[in-house]
Amino acid sequence: MREHEARSVLLVRAFEEGDPDGRLLSAGERARATEAARTLHPDDEEALLLSRAESLLSTLEQRVPRVRDLLAVDHLAPIGRRVLLVLALVLGLSTQALGPLQHVHVLSAPLLGLFAWNLVVYLLVLWWMIRRPRETQSSDTNGALSGASTLAARGGGWLARFSQGLVRRAFGRVAARRAEEQRVVAAGVALWASSWGRSSARLLGAHLRHLFHLGAAVVMTGAVAGMYLRGLLTEYKATWQSTFLDAERVQTLLDTLLGPAARLLGETVPAVAPLRAPSDGEAAIWIHLYALTALLGVVLPRLLLTLVEVWKLRRLRAAHPLDLEDPAFRRLLVRGRARAQRVDVQPYSVQLDVRRREALQALLHDLFGSRADVRVNEASEYGDAWEPLGDDAHDWCSVIVFALGQSPEVEVHGELLSEARASLSADQQVLVVIDASRFRERVGEIDERMQERRRAWDRVVREAELQAVHVDLLRPPRADVVLELEAALWPPRRAASAS
Repeated sequence: MREHEARSVLLVRAFEEGDPDGRLLSAGERARATEAARTLHPDDEEALLLSRAESLLSTLEQRVPRVRDLLAVDHLAPIGRRVLLVLALVLGLSTQALGPLQHVHVLSAPLLGLFAWNLVVYLLVLWWMIRRPRETQSSDTNGALSGASTLAARGGGWLARFSQGLVRRAFGRVAARRAEEQRVVAAGVALWASSWGRSSARLLGAHLRHLFHLGAAVVMTGAVAGMYLRGLLTEYKATWQSTFLDAERVQTLLDTLLGPAARLLGETVPAVAPLRAPSDGEAAIWIHLYALTALLGVVLPRLLLTLVEVWKLRRLRAAHPLDLEDPAFRRLLVRGRARAQRVDVQPYSVQLDVRRREALQALLHDLFGSRADVRVNEASEYGDAWEPLGDDAHDWCSVIVFALGQSPEVEVHGELLSEARASLSADQQVLVVIDASRFRERVGEIDERMQERRRAWDRVVREAELQAVHVDLLRPPRADVVLELEAALWPPRRAASAS
């Protein structure tokens, strides 16, 4: 998926997550966009996500004017790049590489400092190239781009101001009665900034390295240009002085540093002993040697590294990685992934009304796919024994539903789960779901009591060597609930079942 396409998909996902009540994008609009995209692209998951995002983005734009401005964040990059390069050129021109008072100091501290800094950078690049094959892709991204994450975090103030400006443009100054919509927009913008920052970490890292190398080349170019400009306008003389270095050591240092450039020019590095202050000599040859050394040792290598990063940028933009196993995407895509199988829902001593049935069926279709045959059976009575299906029932899963409000008992609930687990044959699975909706209606939003009851159920379920998934069937599902359901399946889903 291309970079701008991935950005659109993540923007729509952020507004969906920031709008659980459907104030800007209703559940019906989301469902229709999903089905239309699935019809157009039944076998291409990325195309499905993009088609769905474009449809919902058009709807969202009618309610949040200029929301697409968020997709144009890279339009600021050329301006920032130009500003950075101008600053780098000014820095290079101001280095006073030739030295003050019309003397070219052959031990130019600014130029030697630039050479040393670039040498350290080359060693770090070489070290990273050697080290990188030993790293996993995950550690590669995290290690190389931790600076990118820090930069993104520091940009939070700008994103907050941009969010507030978007809200004002979208709703105007008389939108007090639409405060909820404003909060949804602000939440969507914040979620998008966070998700895009994570998704584009490698891209941002390549951007930063590209600017870093290009900026270094421009700084050195500015320093060399400054040398020649001053040399044109003023007559310089070459000299040197040092407290700790004698003429022999200075000659060795300059022969090593400037020798390659001298050979290319068909010259030799001049003797430095006659130039020791207060003596001096001709400066032109020293300017030429330093300029050619800067070109060969800094400007050209840095431009080469810049081209490498530009190539990486183009490759990343053309094939931007999108995590299709992200819970929000997985719920949309899993319906087309799984093969047909039977799913029996067995409520235990709890009645599921229409709303709860539909919510549970939607969750199970998200888990098993739209081709799954999900059947909700009549509730069994307290104390009833487990009745397994016959051995000829393949591709089958039994979902046992308990109510959080029940007091879990090892002798009753635990024994039922142990029997269910022991009765499984090939291609059969069991899943334990505990619904908190009725308990919440009875006790209210008392988190301590909810947590205490959940822990009690978890203990009983674990003793049967299973794992419980806690849901509230009267509330929108958590983004990661499908992953929790999949992790709780026993035995774990085979690769063939998930394909």
